[in-house]
Amino acid sequence: MTNETGSHDPGTQLTAREHDVCVLVCKGLTNKEVARELGIGARTVEDHRLNLMKKYGVDNVVLLVRKVYRLDEVQA
Repeated sequence: MTNETGSHDPGTQLTAREHDVCVLVCKGLTNKEVARELGIGARTVEDHRLNLMKKYGVDNVVLLVRKVYRLDEVQA
């Protein structure tokens, strides 16, 4: 079962790194690819993805991408 609560607070700001990760995730890159692109560890990318999902009130990456595009918050 998936969860998309719609509870994203528009006032919640993404960090610069969360934004970078979000853009690359929305482009379809894997954690390893995002890590390589940004010069960070894959585990760090996972942490950023988890933070993004929390901030957007979703529990999987597919819903995260859908919500980001629906809110038009990232120009991928």
